[in-house]
Amino acid sequence: MPWPTAIARGVSAIKLDDPTIQYNTRMPHDEVPYLNQRIQRGQVHLQYERPQGYLRSVLEALDVPVESQLVVFSKTSFQSERISPTNPRSIFFNDSVVVGWVRGGPLLELAAEDPRQGMMFFSMGQNPAGPPHANRDPNCLPCHVSDESMGVPGTLMRSVYPDTDGKTISALGAFLTDDRSPFTQRWGGWYVTGDTGTLRHMGNAVVKEGKNLEPLAGDESQPRGKAATVVRNASRELADYMLFADEKPLPSKVAGTSGFAEKFSSEGPKDSQGRSLRQFDLQQRLMKYPCSYMIYSSAFDALPDDLKDATYARVWRILSGEERGKRYAALTLEDRRAIVEILRDTKRRLPEYFRALTR
Repeated sequence: MPWPTAIARGVSAIKLDDPTIQYNTRMPHDEVPYLNQRIQRGQVHLQYERPQGYLRSVLEALDVPVESQLVVFSKTSFQSERISPTNPRSIFFNDSVVVGWVRGGPLLELAAEDPRQGMMFFSMGQNPAGPPHANRDPNCLPCHVSDESMGVPGTLMRSVYPDTDGKTISALGAFLTDDRSPFTQRWGGWYVTGDTGTLRHMGNAVVKEGKNLEPLAGDESQPRGKAATVVRNASRELADYMLFADEKPLPSKVAGTSGFAEKFSSEGPKDSQGRSLRQFDLQQRLMKYPCSYMIYSSAFDALPDDLKDATYARVWRILSGEERGKRYAALTLEDRRAIVEILRDTKRRLPEYFRALTR
């Protein structure tokens, strides 16, 4: 999924018109404007089908797998008046694009990651007369630019307490979800399928009558010293996040039924031994080789050179065994060697020092 914006905790928020991103004025370079161009040139023809409208064609055109579908019934979209436990919102995603669809809704919601500007938000009208076109949509920004997103446009995975109509009960709080989240705080307001064994979570449940959950049916003007500190702290946080340093262990096996795990894992890239950073574990942790596959993304490659270099250096210190803090105890020697070997075979422009042997 696209980068969560919680990875840079402690990094100061910037304004949308800051010259580092020029969010509202710089020409975007993400997948959705490219889709618009292909539609205009006649290279892509989106088909309207009931009841999904252009959904299937958009997913195919943006290379977003149907198997990635997530279903959320909490009213956490600007189409909230249409969302409920009986009419949830479907979300589909790949590494850089998110597509949202609500049955009966007048539009598709799209978010795409620009390597320089962050997450860009669009909507596409569901008009069968066409021609379809995705437009920048400011309705998304009130939620997607907040303290929870570190003040920059980004996606959020939240777990909330919904009432029987799907409305979030703000007085009970909410949780930002990532691999560091305990299972008991995950998936509030979401439908959960597959086999979670005896794992307790907040999914498939609403709050009734105020009781417990019940089942449903960068600034260049900074002084150099301060800038160096920002880079050091950000690279530490990013590297640790990419290596799942604070991941909560799975109490038991998790298994799905959608086919997404198989589809996702097959996409690679794979090393000479057939291993991939996309392979799931789902026994005791999320990934078989705990290093984020987003290291292959254009967003990672577009990081400022000093931040990217510092992040690579910290990743290497951890994988080589030079960094031996308790946070990395779950990374066995076998894990570290496998990750390094996979990166050597699959990551372009990997620093040369990754060729050394791990200890």
